[in-house]
Amino acid sequence: MKLRDYQTDILKQLQASTSADLVQLDTGGGKTPIEAALAAWAPRILLVAHRNILIQQISEKLAAFGLDHDTISTEHTRRRCMLAHRPHGRNYIRRGHATRRVASIASLVSARRHGRLEIDTAAPWLIVIDEAHHVVPDNQWGQLREIFKNARIVGFTATPARMDGESLHVSKGGLFERLVQAEALGNDSVRVLIERGYLSDFVCYAARLTYNPDDSLSPDELYAQLEHDLTLEAMGEATVYRGPRMIAPSATRGLDYSTGELAIFGDPIREYRRLADCSRAILMAPAITNAEEFAEQFRAAGIPSACISSKQTPAEIARLIENFRAGHIRVLTNVDMVGEGFDLPACETLIIATRTASFPRYRQLCGRVLRPAPGKRRAIIIDHTGMVAQHGQPDEPVKWDLINPPKGLERVPTAPCAECGAIYKVRLTHCPECGAANALHERDQIGGYYFDIKRIDAELIAQARCERRKQQQLERLRSEIVWPDYRDGSDLVGRTIADLRRWFVARLQAGGVPIIDINAWLTSPAAADRQLWMTHFTAADLKSRSSSKPMLIYKKCIDHR
Repeated sequence: MKLRDYQTDILKQLQASTSADLVQLDTGGGKTPIEAALAAWAPRILLVAHRNILIQQISEKLAAFGLDHDTISTEHTRRRCMLAHRPHGRNYIRRGHATRRVASIASLVSARRHGRLEIDTAAPWLIVIDEAHHVVPDNQWGQLREIFKNARIVGFTATPARMDGESLHVSKGGLFERLVQAEALGNDSVRVLIERGYLSDFVCYAARLTYNPDDSLSPDELYAQLEHDLTLEAMGEATVYRGPRMIAPSATRGLDYSTGELAIFGDPIREYRRLADCSRAILMAPAITNAEEFAEQFRAAGIPSACISSKQTPAEIARLIENFRAGHIRVLTNVDMVGEGFDLPACETLIIATRTASFPRYRQLCGRVLRPAPGKRRAIIIDHTGMVAQHGQPDEPVKWDLINPPKGLERVPTAPCAECGAIYKVRLTHCPECGAANALHERDQIGGYYFDIKRIDAELIAQARCERRKQQQLERLRSEIVWPDYRDGSDLVGRTIADLRRWFVARLQAGGVPIIDINAWLTSPAAADRQLWMTHFTAADLKSRSSSKPMLIYKKCIDHR
């Protein structure tokens, strides 16, 4: 397997280093091939991840590189890895391999605790941590440094910060000393990868607030119905989704918003049908009960759907994912089961029906649908909770910093179309999806779709409105004569000059001078110069229909400017 140029750049940086490095590479950019290349280079390597599906993916890439290895995992996971090797001609699992292992962090810690860890923990291992944003001192990842005291630790992640937004640097309690990025990608890496064809392009949509089939209500009237139509209320311990109304407990474990109450704007089923019908979609829910209810609602609407959760066995999850991959399941609902490391390029649609205050977690969610696939024109992201308004679109440039991670955008440069809900740059005059005029260039509200207007960069809107006014003025200058206020006076001479000026302009138009050029001349000092009119013209000229004399004077004025 040949690495891409930016992957080779990262690999060389790691090979030239001896420090604890953290690699930032966007989801879908190809972190696992670099990990496999490190496995081919390092004398001893331990590749560690936190989920079975990630163990399988890493093992498959090692097989693609022709590298024998073993796993530290459950027997079921080991067998899943063997199955993943089939496209590469043989099984690359070699039980008891002494220098190359792929490990589940849970299995690794458990084996050590029970005295069943068969590898030399005192040796100078290179430990590669996949999805390294999970590393914190007080969880099982923090035990790696204690177990392998002589190891060099290297991490890989799309978002080099903890999920709570805190730093992964050693000075802040993390395991890493240096951030490694590909120079060719820079801070605008997602957009660069899209333009190079390594990631799929996308379009984000804000969810429609209410539905108005007969067009009897204006967008603003529809917006006013929000509180009536779409609410989230505290209802004890039960969590039920009923169409466009979401009811949730006041304190649900795992949610990272302060009140425990979550507003779901719009109906996910209707929005899926409106924007992404028949596509393979993953829906991110706030809790397992929600995810299960969403799946039931989609099935009741005739859309094949299933929920995967931590309550299911690995075999059951694998079966549902395979059915999703094959297209038998169209909508796969979950909480965090596919939030990271989920490698299914054919997935076209992301339905965000949860909230997160974590900028890194939001970017991880969006990355699920950005992998390219044959026949996939672009990904669709349907936002039911205002996450795009809070964190920006997934290709917004980010300046990652290991010590002081970015918290997201203070103001976003995008807003939804008032007609179709597509989210696009506020500076644009028209929606790139449906062609509707940008409502924000004329007013301060967008009816019909949910988007936190307060999050939009006001300066960008002001600039866009200024540009719009300039464009409107330019169009006017091209299409009609705009008369300045010359203050010629009300006496006979002043009235005659005003009449001559109008006659002069009419003759220029008849002579083929463009209107915009005439308007430019009308603002020149010559047009207001009483001496010019009194020297070259008389009242008798007003009866002439010839353009010769006006054209001659006009050209002289232009030449002298």
